[in-house]
Amino acid sequence: MKRLFAALPLAFMLVPSAAMAETFKTPAVDTPHGTIVAGLKLLRDGKFDDWIGKYCSKDKKCFNDQANGNLKRYNLPAMQRRAKNCVKDGDSIEVTRTDKISETELKIFVQCETTAMPIPFWLIKESDGWKFSNI
Repeated sequence: MKRLFAALPLAFMLVPSAAMAETFKTPAVDTPHGTIVAGLKLLRDGKFDDWIGKYCSKDKKCFNDQANGNLKRYNLPAMQRRAKNCVKDGDSIEVTRTDKISETELKIFVQCETTAMPIPFWLIKESDGWKFSNI
């Protein structure tokens, strides 16, 4: 019986809790969470050029044609496969953690699949809104 009581707190620490996550339903597009939702919807639908034009940081990620080509060939198709699981109920995401890197940079962890670790999304605030700085 003593072993059961000793193991119980450890079991609760190891099990991820859905209560720790915060759901953002229909966030405004000009917010970091809205950028993630809108960007993931474009990726889910295979609209890579639209994603690059609207949501990719020109300074950090999409700075030339070669970088864009590599994104379209490797990173974006991989994220397309996961995006359908990240956007839930059509327009919401489940955020497990947000790291504030600086006043203009965030790292937001989105729970896409219950059996996988949350996916980090790096965002940077530029003059025309929040953009993905890495994916």
